[in-house]
Amino acid sequence: CEKGRQWDLSLSLLSELHADGLAHNVVTLGAAITAAERGHHWELAIDVLRGASKDQILPNIVMYNATISACEKGRHWELATG
Repeated sequence: CEKGRQWDLSLSLLSELHADGLAHNVVTLGAAITAAERGHHWELAIDVLRGASKDQILPNIVMYNATISACEKGRHWELATG
């Protein structure tokens, strides 16, 4: 989904995963954030990153970098600085 520029499908699959009672992990959340970033949807990238804490998942460097990049592409770089 990420490489095919189908960020909406990626996020839909993430929702289905949760609805089916399956746990998210850094790989699934990282892929969703990267898909949102590549689709220029910085708000979604931030939401997924923040949601990781709710699921007790410690974000990794890939998740942070993709979220920062999404903010930059969305011209909201100030959100990435704090």
